[in-house]
Amino acid sequence: MDTQKEKFDTPVQYLPGVGPKTAKKLAKMGVETIGDLIYYFPRKYLNYSDISKISDIARSNNQYSITNETSSIKVTKEGAGVSSGITGEQFNNSSNLTIKARIVGIANKKTRRRGFTVTEAIVEDETGIIKVVWFNQPYLSKMLGLGREIILNGKVKFDPFGQDYVMESPDWADRPKIVAVYRETNGVTTHYIAKLIKSLINKIEDIKDYLPEGILEQNELLPLDKAIRILHEPKNMQELEEAKSRMAFNELFLISLRGKVIKQELKKDQAPKINTGTEAVRRLMENLPFALTADQQSAWQDIAGDLATDTPMNRLLNGDVGSGKTVLAVMAAYSAYNEGKSSAIMAPTEILASQHFMTFKSLLPKDVEAELIVSSNKKLRAGINLDKPKILIGTHALLFLEKIPNLALVVVDEQHRFGVNQRQALRENKSVKIKNLSRVASRDQNKGTGVLLEANFDPKKLQANKLNPGLVPHFLSMTATPIPRSLQLIVFGELDVSVIREKPKNRKPIKTRVVDEINRPKAYDFIRAHVKAGRQVFVVVPLIDENSEDQKSNIKNQNYGMDLLEIDRKTVVGEFENLSNNVFSDLRIGMLHGKMKAKEKEKIMSEFSFAELDILVSTSVVEVGVDVPNASIMMIEDAERFGLAQLHQFRGRVGRGEHQSFCFLFTSSDSEKVMSRLKALEQIDDGFRLAEQDLNNRGGGDIFGLEQSGYLNLKFADLSNQHLIQAATKTSEMIVKEENWKNTYPLIKNELEVFNSSKHFE
Repeated sequence: MDTQKEKFDTPVQYLPGVGPKTAKKLAKMGVETIGDLIYYFPRKYLNYSDISKISDIARSNNQYSITNETSSIKVTKEGAGVSSGITGEQFNNSSNLTIKARIVGIANKKTRRRGFTVTEAIVEDETGIIKVVWFNQPYLSKMLGLGREIILNGKVKFDPFGQDYVMESPDWADRPKIVAVYRETNGVTTHYIAKLIKSLINKIEDIKDYLPEGILEQNELLPLDKAIRILHEPKNMQELEEAKSRMAFNELFLISLRGKVIKQELKKDQAPKINTGTEAVRRLMENLPFALTADQQSAWQDIAGDLATDTPMNRLLNGDVGSGKTVLAVMAAYSAYNEGKSSAIMAPTEILASQHFMTFKSLLPKDVEAELIVSSNKKLRAGINLDKPKILIGTHALLFLEKIPNLALVVVDEQHRFGVNQRQALRENKSVKIKNLSRVASRDQNKGTGVLLEANFDPKKLQANKLNPGLVPHFLSMTATPIPRSLQLIVFGELDVSVIREKPKNRKPIKTRVVDEINRPKAYDFIRAHVKAGRQVFVVVPLIDENSEDQKSNIKNQNYGMDLLEIDRKTVVGEFENLSNNVFSDLRIGMLHGKMKAKEKEKIMSEFSFAELDILVSTSVVEVGVDVPNASIMMIEDAERFGLAQLHQFRGRVGRGEHQSFCFLFTSSDSEKVMSRLKALEQIDDGFRLAEQDLNNRGGGDIFGLEQSGYLNLKFADLSNQHLIQAATKTSEMIVKEENWKNTYPLIKNELEVFNSSKHFE
């Protein structure tokens, strides 16, 4: 019996002082066992060891006074008022600062608000004095008391009324230290959790490190038990960063290893060979209404090379917005068709599937049998003849067909919008019960922007095609989200990647301008003139409003008690009404948002596509796949709330026709950092350069939506840390190169199994 596993699987309720009631509260926090508790890491740290002088952080007056109902305290400090040359504005919303000071005055002060108390204190060190305030903590006036020396950690803000600096609601401690702060729930405080973990601290030494010493030394990593102990009880910031680095390596290494293992396993399967060099395919390429760019030709060579072998293609086609990925899918599907084999091309929405269908029909010879399979297509229910080779283009509705005979190629566009089980079903060539069609269709059509590519398919589940015993289809994934190379290495380790950066030569660059509030009327006049000339306009507003949390839209906003999709809808409705009633009352305006039903969205998009609307007000649902060549202006409200990569996606919705296109980035922000970031879009039209810049500025998780993926639920790793990504990738490659690596590294094998079972690939 594994005694370590038995020890860490012990229910937490058996710890002294816990009991069944507290155990239930802990379970809601994901803590059910002793092991869970040990791996319940702090959400942040209060650093009471990096102490600043009052004169370094505030240009204070030499006199303060505080008053309560019964007494008045005045404090004067000779020599106070030392200036650091920092203005008050620079301290608003600043990071936390720490001072060591003595309390020279403290009192409670009632306010006009019933039941609301302010505790004011005046503290001093050898360089100056500063006011400190706490809200609704009247006990502090007695607990702290005059003359006590304490460490204070909090934000220093400039008080425009008192014309001086105030430290607001600081945490405090008696001595310099780093304090771990844990996520709390009702009745379970951070102090209680810290106390429980302290009682288990010696058990941490029993944790076996799954990485051998050689790998630890090679990558300068702490042993696992030491890293975990430091995370709970850090002595200084340097060792805390080293502990975080070890845990970040764990996450990146296991993600990379999983991809390498899948890639290795896929090579054991066989796929049908597809000849892409036939006379028919050459004629198709010669008859294209445009010349392929050098990047398109290079990517086609990659795809053709994959199809020519009996090893299943498993490739990601990563192209910038408008770079021409779809034509390569057409060429691949036609190659399979000429070999007597079928292809399935799956898109996340009916709009995008219909656009692909029209593109395929316009480029393919007239006698090629292509079918559009979407939930609203009556042919789906009436049945479709699959005896002959076909090119099937559709949404998840493809999953409800019976097995597709001779399925040789699967293409999934923007596959991050599908659950892994849906993608797996298509590749396995399985059908789904028809009775679930409407529910699934409705659910998926109403999804938001989702997350970037999750894990790929488990090769062990691949099943044989009906007429090709023992063979699996080739797989091509396409995305219009430019992905930096460092992310390709770690997130897409199981895929070969082809990149298309180059735009077709006939495309005019989109002119992008940042617009402040002063110039808004001029922008409106410009937009009106272009609409009168027959052009159309997209208006995008943020999915989440100013006061909402940047989380999934189905999470309740704690400040307002409303669903974020409601905020989204009201924001769109507000802009729609403003433009309809006040700005462009004589123009035809429609709106689109995530709360609308699929049929409503399809109707609005159809009206906009056929120029029955002049302006479409929308949330980020227009980010990918909407192709309206007549739309020449993209107007983005509150542009500072989007990342550069997403703004570039929005911009890519225009510039698809013959007319010069424009993108206006509206912002009311006066931040130099924000303006510098937005101005980059005026200068840079390369989505990959913007993605790299966004990655460096903001980290990878929130840019591409990876944080919302069950697969990339990173707690420590920063996807902009290229050094650590390369180290983790190099290590995973070294492991899988060993022929019997699972026998050589049994602990790594076990850890990978735990990692795989803990992720939700839905």
